Amino acid sequence: MTNAIDSRYLATDIGLLLTENVSNFDLYLRHGRSGEDYFLYCRRGELFTERHLRKLVDWGVSEFYIHCRDEGIFKEYLDENLECLLCDPSLDPVEKGKVIYEACLFNLEAVFQHPKAEFIRKSKQTMRHTIDYILTANREAVRHMIRLITHDPSTYHHSGNVGLLGASLMKEMFGGSDEDLYNIGYALFLHDIGKSRIDPCILNKPGRLTDPEWEIIKTHPQEGYRLLSQEDNSTAEAEVITLQHHERPDGSGYPQGLKSEQIDPLARICNIVDSYDALMTRRSYKEPMTPFQALKIMKNEMRGHFDQQLFEKFVRLLD
Repeated sequence: MTNAIDSRYLATDIGLLLTENVSNFDLYLRHGRSGEDYFLYCRRGELFTERHLRKLVDWGVSEFYIHCRDEGIFKEYLDENLECLLCDPSLDPVEKGKVIYEACLFNLEAVFQHPKAEFIRKSKQTMRHTIDYILTANREAVRHMIRLITHDPSTYHHSGNVGLLGASLMKEMFGGSDEDLYNIGYALFLHDIGKSRIDPCILNKPGRLTDPEWEIIKTHPQEGYRLLSQEDNSTAEAEVITLQHHERPDGSGYPQGLKSEQIDPLARICNIVDSYDALMTRRSYKEPMTPFQALKIMKNEMRGHFDQQLFEKFVRLLD
């Protein structure tokens, strides 16, 4: 999902639209010299047909917009129809990867805005479909989905990237039972849920953080652990990844300053993909890095931060 110019509208990919389907939300397009104007393309209750979709494709439109008042309705639409979209034989694996990435980001945005049991529970189905795709798609399709990843400073976007990269790495490395990978993948998507408890003014500060602000940010692993441990449907994997994903083998991490074997292997994996996505993300005080630059810094300047065997396997995944 990308940000619309007008904050009242949410942008998402046209691949998430089912044809010959009556939707309960209004569908808008953007026009005008700077794209600042929105017009109603398909009204709620109207049948969205193949002809509607062909027009969008012919016009070179890749995104549509929904009004923020319909955000909840659109999320329900995704929850109900994502399986149909993924089973559509006309969508090739690469397109399905794009659909699952967009749906994943949309759901995570809702979870981080409303970190309550209901939203966390409802997001599980979309995350399960995401892990299903990673498990069943061929290696090239999964790698293509990884190449689709965009790097955005928002917490939900970063969490989606970490979940996709981490689950892909888990598949490459360990295989394991589907249920194990579902639980681990879901845990990776929620690794930063504690940031929903941090003051947004600090979390979204455009410049560098002061020392006191950084100390507040460093409380998010414990905040996330507390939040998840109070949920009936939480898992051991989610709790340990959330609590330990900033621990480092050399003991310089937080919150407990654990070393090497004291750190759960799942948290060590999360630490690698979390750091990689952070380096790849543009900030007001730094330019984004290329994959090569990020991996080079991780190898040469952050060596004590990562499990080296896991890091080498991560590099091979991105190769």
